[in-house]
Amino acid sequence: GMNETSVGIKNIEYEIIEKAYRKGWMKAQIPKRQTGKNVAIIGSGPAGLSAANQLNKAGHNVTVYEKEKRIGGLVRYGIPNFKLDKKDVVQRRVDLMSQEGVKFITDANIGVDIEIADLQETNEAVIITTGAGNPRDLPIANRDANNIHFAMEFLAQANGRVEGESFETDILATRKDVVVIGGGDTGSDCVGNSIRQGAKSVTQIELMPKAPLERDATMPWPTYPRVFKMSTSQAEGCTLDYNILSKSFIKDENNNVTGINCVRIEWEGRGFNEIKGTEFVLKADLIMLAMGFLGPLQDDVIKELSLETDERSNIKTNNYSTAIKGLYSAGDCRRGQSLVVWAIHEGRECAIEVDEYLTNSKTMLNSRDKSLCEL
Repeated sequence: GMNETSVGIKNIEYEIIEKAYRKGWMKAQIPKRQTGKNVAIIGSGPAGLSAANQLNKAGHNVTVYEKEKRIGGLVRYGIPNFKLDKKDVVQRRVDLMSQEGVKFITDANIGVDIEIADLQETNEAVIITTGAGNPRDLPIANRDANNIHFAMEFLAQANGRVEGESFETDILATRKDVVVIGGGDTGSDCVGNSIRQGAKSVTQIELMPKAPLERDATMPWPTYPRVFKMSTSQAEGCTLDYNILSKSFIKDENNNVTGINCVRIEWEGRGFNEIKGTEFVLKADLIMLAMGFLGPLQDDVIKELSLETDERSNIKTNNYSTAIKGLYSAGDCRRGQSLVVWAIHEGRECAIEVDEYLTNSKTMLNSRDKSLCEL
């Protein structure tokens, strides 16, 4: 296989855009023509923002609705500020879009506080980009104990606190024994925040086995190397443990969690067996569940419109169009939990479909799914 030093594409692209901002080259580009068509976008994550940016360029009147206090969705409330600065990176892009004509409305929970039917009456098209906000739970004994939280509850508070928000009930890791259940990026973000908040100890456990340190026969080049990579947060001082099954939570007389009954497992194919005699108790007075997401929330726009969903509970579409005329969906609520780059891609491609629907003509927006010769 190829073992040459990789090209630092990320760093190159980062320096290009940062230089553009430093030099003042990133200026608002007001659309030269207006179509008079109105588009509502529900959700201001990467899919919603990319769709809004493109449709605004096409001359449509775009309004983005966000249920939280600030615009940005997952990149604002999920990704820690030590990885992505919200004021210097996210907000400056939102400000630029606002100058270009995109309208932003916060504290607007569509399908709960505001009916989506109201948006359909005043807009020619509506796009749902609400993300995959339904976290995977761990329904074992004593799940009702205090101080067991979904990862996004903890991360959203940590990010909001950086931007000056306060909360009635704080979720803080300060001077606590923290256990994060789930070995992915979200769990790693919980680790990093816990360390910064002054946790007494931080342990991250994972049901799956530890990935190999190097490529093996199951991942020949050029397939993606699923090898072990320690995140910067984990390297800051976290105990990692693999092949761990959580059997039950332990709580005291005040209903506060005090630990987890665990057992080590061994994998056989797609299943696993508990290893007899390896039971142990993991001390914890704050537990974060970071085991991924099951799909979009089902009790807002999906419930109101009785939208059809697929076998994974995602909004079912034909390309990006739902079964309801003028209603579209993009991002994690359509394709399932994925990467930010995929959400951006989905938003841009959805914008093309919406633009062609609104203008009844071939779009002039760039597409990644088609060659320029086809446009």
